[in-house]
Amino acid sequence: MTTPAGKPQGSHQPLGLSIPTTIPSTSPASTSSATTAETRPALLFVSLASQAGPRSAPLGAAQILAYLYKQADIRAGLALALLAANADDPPAELLAKVLAARPAILALSVYVWNYPSMLNLAIAARQQLPGLIIVAGGPEAGGDASSSLRAGLADYVVSGEGELAMARLLRAWLDGSLPPIDAAPARRSFCEPVASLEALPSPWLDGSLQLATYGGAVWELTRGCPFQCAFCYESRGNGPARREFGLDRLEKELRLFGKQAAAEVFALDPTFNAEPKRMQQLLKLIARLAPNSLYFFELRAELLTAQQADWLTSVNCQVQLGLQSADPAALALVNRRFDPEQFKAKISLLEERGIIYGLDLIYGLPGDSLEGFNRSLDYALELRPNHLDIFPLAVLPGTLLAAQAAELGLECQSQAPHRILSTPGFGAADLDRAARLADAVELFYNRGRAVMWFMPLCQALHEPPARLLERFALFLEGQPLVLQAEANHTQLEGWQLEFLAPSLATLPDELRLVAEETIKVAGAWTRALAEGEESQLKLHWHPEDLLDCGCVALDEVLDECDPTTASWWCRAGTDGPLFQVAKG
Repeated sequence: MTTPAGKPQGSHQPLGLSIPTTIPSTSPASTSSATTAETRPALLFVSLASQAGPRSAPLGAAQILAYLYKQADIRAGLALALLAANADDPPAELLAKVLAARPAILALSVYVWNYPSMLNLAIAARQQLPGLIIVAGGPEAGGDASSSLRAGLADYVVSGEGELAMARLLRAWLDGSLPPIDAAPARRSFCEPVASLEALPSPWLDGSLQLATYGGAVWELTRGCPFQCAFCYESRGNGPARREFGLDRLEKELRLFGKQAAAEVFALDPTFNAEPKRMQQLLKLIARLAPNSLYFFELRAELLTAQQADWLTSVNCQVQLGLQSADPAALALVNRRFDPEQFKAKISLLEERGIIYGLDLIYGLPGDSLEGFNRSLDYALELRPNHLDIFPLAVLPGTLLAAQAAELGLECQSQAPHRILSTPGFGAADLDRAARLADAVELFYNRGRAVMWFMPLCQALHEPPARLLERFALFLEGQPLVLQAEANHTQLEGWQLEFLAPSLATLPDELRLVAEETIKVAGAWTRALAEGEESQLKLHWHPEDLLDCGCVALDEVLDECDPTTASWWCRAGTDGPLFQVAKG
């Protein structure tokens, strides 16, 4: 039961489970008597999100459930429910809810991040509910169905899209033709892609999912992908080609998002700009029907045009682009092409229009090395993304890369999360160094909100980004892990300044002061914007000059701006953060 794009999940339940959910209007449980519901055996879907938040809605499971509710024979024979939880919920609490529901069939949505929890739940539930049938779907279960069955995760596996396959499995169970649980794995694996998406009901529109529960929406636009990156689940090309949900459905969903004031909408489309005409149509609908939400789109850089970038300015959005590596040779081994100058030019289209963008990097790719990863890190940060997400390579079951792992000399974990352990050019020790470097980026650059001043600082210090961050990784070894996990931005800024102090001391006094004050002003501005927090700063230049010039080049403040010493307040304002001279 693959949820679209394999994104984190996080609800629906006619069984009175304590996780807040809503019975869809199409559910017979909304009109049937309690006695009728109790006489039917129960099918319970369990979804486990990576974390709570606007993106935690269990869209994949809810989509399957919404389809099953439309099947009269299945609805008559089974009471259908969905239990949604988060990865940090106590396992005993989740198990207790499953046992209280006493399902005849337990359906698990399994992803790389929740596999251990789902496996433990399956084992415990099977021990305490004799005769329980367990079905597993999702990319982690369906990518290698035989392994999932052997591991005891499930009695039956649904591979790929779950609506039609799950319906076929349930009909077989209802009429007694389901293969026994000791049958060969091939007979216990169900796969039936959806040729046309038009027949699928929307779980947002039928009430299966409630925006109020999550504060935002996961919005499925397409299935399939026109590309075949070797590390991705789409790489084998076994399923149907890219298919699109109809504009009529998407327009209705947007009306709902606008009416119910969704704070965030995460678009599930791995290449939002693959079809320019459709991209323009969707952006026009967003601007007309739900303009106040913040939208997140994934783009393919080589397809981006100036016209597309212009369209994006019509809505409140952020975009993510998969750089993965700046090494064309390494990318070629995973079926990706890369031209560093072209990529830079495409990013400039976003930068020039003030569109917030983030980048992805992967370390441990075949053909890559620690030195190559450092070069990729330098390249990525020189593009000044709002955030840089870095992941270790995962050799996911069912992907082309998994099939080629032995040929490429890739050693990886045999179970989820399938992280790379060693490659011919990227040994275990170097992968560990890359992991520490990724942690440093997350703390110093992403959570430290360093985008405005990071590259001007590196240029002033004549130090490549990767080298500075490698030194910060060593600095972090002296900080308790619990503090690293829980530190707020003010604390992180303190660490940044403490770490940078010896390096800044090598600069001329005025330039050092510009650097320190630019960091403090940028930090105060982001805290006012994100948390509504106010800060008082003693500065030797106007704060707007530090933001305008210091975030381009630190020495521009000295060349272009007049010094003026004063104390300032930075506060949240109606139209963004405000700087005001502190009186007295």
